[in-house]
Amino acid sequence: MSNIASVHRFMGDVALSIGGGETVYLSVHQASVLSDALARCAVDIPKTAFTASKFGTINIGKETGQRRQG
Repeated sequence: MSNIASVHRFMGDVALSIGGGETVYLSVHQASVLSDALARCAVDIPKTAFTASKFGTINIGKETGQRRQG
C-alpha cells in the first residue's frame, strides 16, 4: 500500500509531501492554517451539496523569514 501523503517534523518546520511529489516545508503557523482548512472542507462535504457550498479557496502564503522554501 502506498502513501497518499507524508508528514514529518524537520527541525522547526512541518515537512509535507503529497502523492510522492516534492516535499514542502511549512512553518507551524502555515501548518495550522492548512490543518484548519482541511478540517473545514471535510466537514462541509457531507453536510452541503457541492453547488450549495460556500467553501471557497483558501490560499496559504509564504512567510517572510522562512528558513526553508518548499
